Amino acid sequence: MSLKKSTFLFTVGTLLSRITGLVRDGVLSAVFGAGVLMDAFNIAFRIPNLFRDMLAEGALGNAFTKLFSEYSETDRNHAVRFFQQAMTVVFLLLSSLVALGMIYSEDFVRLMTLSSGESYNEVRVQAISLTRILFPYLGLASMTAILAGTLYQKGSFFKSAITPIVGNLGYILGALILGTVFADLDIRLWFGPSELDPRILGLAVGVMMGCIGQLMLTLWFAKELILKALTQVSGLFQGLSSMKRLAVLSLPMMIASSVGPLSGLINTNFASQVGPGAVSWLAYAFRLFQLPVGLFGVAVGIVALPALTRAITRAKGNVDRTVIAELEKGLGIVFFCMLMSFSFVLVYHHQIIELIFQRGAFTEFDTISTGAALLTYSFGLFGYGFIKVLTSFYYATERTGYAVKVSFIGVTNTLVVCYFLVDVMGHIGLALASSATLTLNSSLLLLGNRSYFSLADWAAIRRTTLILLGFSGLAIGLLFVLDEILMALPIFDSRSLDLVIRLSIGLGVCMLIFGLSLTKIYRIKINQIPNFLRQSFSK
Repeated sequence: MSLKKSTFLFTVGTLLSRITGLVRDGVLSAVFGAGVLMDAFNIAFRIPNLFRDMLAEGALGNAFTKLFSEYSETDRNHAVRFFQQAMTVVFLLLSSLVALGMIYSEDFVRLMTLSSGESYNEVRVQAISLTRILFPYLGLASMTAILAGTLYQKGSFFKSAITPIVGNLGYILGALILGTVFADLDIRLWFGPSELDPRILGLAVGVMMGCIGQLMLTLWFAKELILKALTQVSGLFQGLSSMKRLAVLSLPMMIASSVGPLSGLINTNFASQVGPGAVSWLAYAFRLFQLPVGLFGVAVGIVALPALTRAITRAKGNVDRTVIAELEKGLGIVFFCMLMSFSFVLVYHHQIIELIFQRGAFTEFDTISTGAALLTYSFGLFGYGFIKVLTSFYYATERTGYAVKVSFIGVTNTLVVCYFLVDVMGHIGLALASSATLTLNSSLLLLGNRSYFSLADWAAIRRTTLILLGFSGLAIGLLFVLDEILMALPIFDSRSLDLVIRLSIGLGVCMLIFGLSLTKIYRIKINQIPNFLRQSFSK
């Protein structure tokens, strides 16, 4: 299956899950707004989520996918044995981490809110109780991510991409139903600490139910491999060379991946210093910022890892022109999609937030604050997308040492920029620090591959980049003019319906302009675009 087709399938599945994610965020903003309870939930959930990003969806997950893909190409029985060993070791490791996290929840929360004053005590109290309930999410989500690696190797990208829908439904169930039921019955008297608000307790329970459901669905999708593994349990830990390779490959990248958790820790600390609401504004904005990254950057990165691994294996461990062509293809797709997303967000960041979030407890001031954060985050789209693809390349070539150095530079940059900007720009300065760090890290990761620059087709890269930048400028100019016209001529009395029409027209125009850029890049006529796309995705 071609990289384009695999990316398309993963993107379609991710789009479906992200749509439910938008519904989830809309429900949360309407029920809880951007106040104390939502700040507490975001702080509590960020702790296990940061560990998950570092372990399962970062170092460990990528290392497992790389090795499982490699063994599946050479010896299927070896791949099954590796799966058995990895799942056993990971289960024991995560069980220990979850137990420690639940025991030391108070210390973790205090570490996340060092910069906040006494006025933040109510948030801190709620967050400590929530962290104890939510920490098992680390184990459940991590096991789901490891299992998803086996689906990537099979090419089952669509199946793996739709499993988060179940998790999103858990959020919605918790916020709309369980929270109300718990509040009516005052469940906190017999379930959880008495100081924990029953509404946010209902949300936490719903999240855990959704996470369990997502794991069950992934287990069902991977049932063939699991059944085969269960029939070959004898000599489980004979020949642990594969586990040694997993450790050697993942441990340096765990350090490298710590840039995310550490940057998140720094960012949350400074956000709590800004005051109530800031943590939630950044969280809502970052979720929307992750939408195009998840649809395109993560999709290409996930699809590229097994593809790059197979190409390197067939080249007998060498990086040749074929391997670099795969990398160029992945980076090119990401640049195209991120530039289109940036052009749209640059013009419509406020309208997007207003349409999705501004209702119920979410005020107009929250919309303005969250929209400003989304605009600032959008400048990091290119860096974030490139990192997803470049990280896959570093795993495929087993060159993880350099990425460790880059991670420490990134953490230092986040700390310094946050320190100098938080008093001047508030939460917007923190979003800017994140964007700057993502851009810096991606640039350094690109430079780390300079020994392969001679294999790249620089003439094609320059030509494509200039064409896309030109069409991006055209799109941004037209969208600004179009939105001014539509804003002066409201189509409907309903503000929400009016926003839907404006955003739909803007998105359609943006996609049309970037679609036309393909005619220049690939030197084809407009009427040949459908055939070109059909041929690309049928390979």
